[in-house]
Amino acid sequence: MLSSELPKEYLAFKQLEICSNQFIDGKIPIEVHKNAIFLIGRGEQPLIWLSGLVAKGRKQFQDVVKKNKSLNEAVEVNVSAKNKSTIVKVGDITIVEVTKVSEEKAIVSKIDLRPMGLNIHGDASGLMVGTNSFISNMFAGTHTMIGIGE
Repeated sequence: MLSSELPKEYLAFKQLEICSNQFIDGKIPIEVHKNAIFLIGRGEQPLIWLSGLVAKGRKQFQDVVKKNKSLNEAVEVNVSAKNKSTIVKVGDITIVEVTKVSEEKAIVSKIDLRPMGLNIHGDASGLMVGTNSFISNMFAGTHTMIGIGE
């Protein structure tokens, strides 16, 4: 994920609702310096790819979740076939909670990337990126919803 190419097995949802914001016909929900650090793909349950600044003082992102598989012992991925959901946690902190609504749509009801080194967090009421708030916006036909840096 830490390159300009998306994973071969990644198939984006047609519509993602991310903390009250609609992301329609896009590919990358969040990227930093042209690196896709957060992806949600289609599957029986939502498939998550996530990168973070997980070591103190690190300036480069490293993959921590690939296709719902944790690559870091501190990161736990819980998949529920019954609820069609995927939850990523670090300790008691929910990093992301995603529920598949249909083959074309998923809802991110909670996100907190602060433990991953990014000041991005939100819930059903809105999304905070740094000091900016995004509430009930629509991002349609854009490749990336939130892009940080060049």
